[in-house]
Amino acid sequence: MALIRDETKDVIDAGTLRVTTASGFGAAVVVLVTAIDPIFETIFGEDKVTPGVKAAIVIAAIASWALIAAVDIAARSYATGQQQLAVATRSAQIAVAPADMTVTRTRGTDVPGFLVSAIRANPAQPGSAEFLIIKQGHTPEWVPGSDIAPT
Repeated sequence: MALIRDETKDVIDAGTLRVTTASGFGAAVVVLVTAIDPIFETIFGEDKVTPGVKAAIVIAAIASWALIAAVDIAARSYATGQQQLAVATRSAQIAVAPADMTVTRTRGTDVPGFLVSAIRANPAQPGSAEFLIIKQGHTPEWVPGSDIAPT
């Protein structure tokens, strides 16, 4: 059980939440109390001790623990997804290009007249940039700096 946040682990690999552990112990205690007739009769009264009531209490205890455990798992997966999204967003910072920045695409046949609309760090090659080039009649695309020349 994790008492403090462990920065070396992903959220999904961290220890269980205390409420999940406590509900598991609670369910075990309820099942144990239900199995021992004198304790069960003291709590609920002798006239209510039927197999149906016992079964309902055991099922409710186990179902509530299972629900809490499922919510714990769902919360961990959501938190892990948000954590991964935050890391991905931080690594792909995009900046708006100057309004009049025109270039020629030099990959293959030179095509002049492209407008650069955004610049971002190239995720495949740290330290280099990619440019979002647009031109009417062409599909916008991210290209490395080596595939364009200023006009």
